[in-house]
Amino acid sequence: MTRTAAALALGLLAGGAAACDSGPLGPDADGSLPLRVTVTGGIAAADYTYAVDGRAVVGVECRRLCTFAAGDTLLLMTPAQQGALAEAVTRSGLGAAASPADFGTQCCDQFMYRVTWSSGRHARTFTGSDGTLPEAFRELVRALQLLRQGIPPLVVSQTNGLSGFGADPLQIQGARAEGSVLLVDVSYGGGCAPHDLDAVAWTGWMESHPVQVGLAVAHDAHGDACKALVRRSLRFDLEPLRKAYQQAYGAAPATLVLRVQAAGGGETRSVSFSF
Repeated sequence: MTRTAAALALGLLAGGAAACDSGPLGPDADGSLPLRVTVTGGIAAADYTYAVDGRAVVGVECRRLCTFAAGDTLLLMTPAQQGALAEAVTRSGLGAAASPADFGTQCCDQFMYRVTWSSGRHARTFTGSDGTLPEAFRELVRALQLLRQGIPPLVVSQTNGLSGFGADPLQIQGARAEGSVLLVDVSYGGGCAPHDLDAVAWTGWMESHPVQVGLAVAHDAHGDACKALVRRSLRFDLEPLRKAYQQAYGAAPATLVLRVQAAGGGETRSVSFSF
């Protein structure tokens, strides 16, 4: 666990001293969006809290229906994934919303979410159950809950392509979609440092039937010269790609063919994604 993540967890456990006002919020000077998420309720009576700060998703307190301990790093996002989360927070309108906003509980067996974004001495909070939250906040909660499970967002980069993404050696052993989650089995050399791995939709739409799109698994080894063979099963949220497609073609049900390849080249695997 990083020193920054540990400090975040301790600070959040202290109770959140940030004051609330009605002015707009923006990212901190380092681009981070400190978020605290508490989930309670449901038939199984969930009760846990986790936090996001910069690249780290950190367990804060696990009381019921969770598997992490306080201080556990649940996910370390890449810079691109951090930027995608910042865009999701901006789209939700949380930074401009009045705070706090309580949308109430529709039914006793639904999960209740409390999300707080703090910046300096300012904060925004919304609370509500599955059935009461506005769509924009439901989408943000979904993205945050996937981060808690170690599933970062796919990055849509159809304007800039693979510029800025790593292309270190990587082998793809398999790829498939399960619902709106892409699963990719990969291997690479390393073992002595953290590696950044992104799923990047980087080509334009290929006008076939069904429509195809190029999807690269970008790999930045950060100069790790170790030779151990590392095998990983990666998961990525495909929701950003669905939204990009529907902006281009409309909201009707569709199937996309994802042409999955390592950013540095190699065999291409076709994956069907229906929504």
